[in-house]
Amino acid sequence: LYNVNSMFGKGLVKAHLKANAQEWAGTVLEESFINEIKKRGYNPDEFLLPYAKKYKVPYKKEESLSEEYVLRLVKGTLNEEALKNYANGVRKNFEAHEKTINDLRVKSKLDNTIKFLESFYAKK
Repeated sequence: LYNVNSMFGKGLVKAHLKANAQEWAGTVLEESFINEIKKRGYNPDEFLLPYAKKYKVPYKKEESLSEEYVLRLVKGTLNEEALKNYANGVRKNFEAHEKTINDLRVKSKLDNTIKFLESFYAKK
């Protein structure tokens, strides 16, 4: 069945495979994008500061975590109550889309996503 709104291509396939391999609900910036920033003479750490940060992204089949640029979910920090609210929102979103958070695979993704929130956005 052909659909005019369907898109296919190397980049889309690569993005789908990378997203499917992750064990959390976050967004990793593709290395080719980082390389393009460097090619244009920018320092990725400075250029991406308002939008992304480095994080050790959990993958399903890798024992060691790979540090990559990931999109920020929140600008700044969160107090304890706000962090709790974000975590509850993530949990509700998982429940709505994954149907159950009791499944070990889903629980692992949820736990890794909340760990990301806590490690970067909680006020120290």
